[in-house]
Formats: sequence, C-alpha cells, structure tokens
Amino acid sequence: ELAAFAAAGASIAPSTDCLDAAADADKTPRGASPFMCGHSPGNTAGAVFNTGVIFLAASNSTVAFCERWARSTLKLETWWSDDQGVFNRLLTARGFYPVRAASSDGRLVHGPDGLVLGPLPARRFCSGHMVWMQQAGAAGECASVHATFTEFGDAGKRWRFLE
Repeated sequence: ELAAFAAAGASIAPSTDCLDAAADADKTPRGASPFMCGHSPGNTAGAVFNTGVIFLAASNSTVAFCERWARSTLKLETWWSDDQGVFNRLLTARGFYPVRAASSDGRLVHGPDGLVLGPLPARRFCSGHMVWMQQAGAAGECASVHATFTEFGDAGKRWRFLE
C-alpha cells in the first residue's frame, strides 16, 4: 500500500486519528466529516494526522518539511506540545482547507508548499482506539497499530500494548 501511495505521487503519507473507517474510505467531496476525519476533499476542518506511521518520499519538498518539523519540535512552547501537534499545525495551518483533491480518486490531497499528502487508510493503519475499543482487541484488517495518546506518556502506551 505504501508503494502505491509513492507511485501515485504522495510526498507524505501519514496515519490519521480518524475513528470512522467507513467515513475515512469514502472520498466523496463534502464540507464535513466525522470527528478527526477531515482530510477528505472538500472538508473545511477536522483533519488530524498521526505521527505513529508515516511514509516520507525522498524529495526536496519532503526534506524541507521535515527540517521545519524538526526545528519546530526543538522549540515546543508548552508542556503538552509534542511532535504530532507540530506536524498537524505545519500541514494544516496555511491553505490546507478546504481540502483539495490531488488525485481523481481523492486519496491524495494537496498540502502546503507543494506537498502531496496521502492519508493512510484508517482501516489498514489503525489507531489504538480502533483496535482496542472498536474491535475488542482484534487486529481485523490492520497492517499496523499506532498507540493512541494515553495518560502517563510512553509508559501508558507500553501498558496499552501489553493489554
């Protein structure tokens, strides 16, 4: 699947925090999607990307983005800031909305500074919430699971995987 995103021209293909796999799979242009699924064409808010799984293409625009992301994470201003919050602000702060399709099927969308984003399918690149809460711990169609934010930082995530 990652190779398909690369072949289609994705600069960055991040996992998302979308909790509705059916809504995530539906790339019909629309103004709004369920909570945290706002990365489909036409959406005017609500995209939440997750840094748990990310494909990065070897391109100048991707390297420039990663340099901005790294520099920004070195200057976190609040105790609750993290790499994922910075990642989302950099991708969605300037001209991301309304989301514009970069492919005929809507799987790729335009990002800032010439980036092409390929949000990874929630059904395959699953959040911890989807696996543990919606699928009762069953892997289902998940190729990977990225641990959902939990209290107690990394220790909380490790505990969740032990469960």
